[in-house]
Formats: sequence, C-alpha cells, structure tokens
Amino acid sequence: MIWTDWLSELGVLCLAASSLKQIAEEWKTRGLTDTSYPALALLAIGSLALVLHAALIEQSWTAGVPAIPLTLAIGLLYLKVKDFVCTKCRL
Repeated sequence: MIWTDWLSELGVLCLAASSLKQIAEEWKTRGLTDTSYPALALLAIGSLALVLHAALIEQSWTAGVPAIPLTLAIGLLYLKVKDFVCTKCRL
C-alpha cells in the first residue's frame, strides 16, 4: 500500500532522533566526554549503511532520511575529537 511506503523512513528517523536526543542530554549534564567513540561510530556507520542501501536501490528520498543522523553523528564525532585534542594539547 502506498501509505505504508513512508513507515520505514519514519522509523529510521525516530530511532536516530532518539539516539541523538540521548547523546545531547548526556552531553548537557556530563560534557562531551560522556558518550563513547564506539556509540557515535555505530550511529554513523548504521546511518551510512542505510544511505548506501537506499542509493543502491535508487531511492533518493529514502537515502535522504538517514543522511540527517549520519551528518549529525559525524558532527558529534568531530566535536568529541576536537575537545579531546584541545584538552590534551591545551590549545
């Protein structure tokens, strides 16, 4: 059915939003160092896998949905690495 086509995109977006919200709450109370590199990497890798799958089956709209959490996860990893480097090097 046509109305069910968007359910997988909605599910992926809600799961990613849930992960990102949890990370944001952790960082707000405990700082950047609280979320582990593996957790952020898994969020990025999982989102990347969904983007690649959608691109391979030529569904550009479906690829755009997990691209949002992929971009955010990469940004969060960047912030965490930047914080680590600044802390260790006192820049």
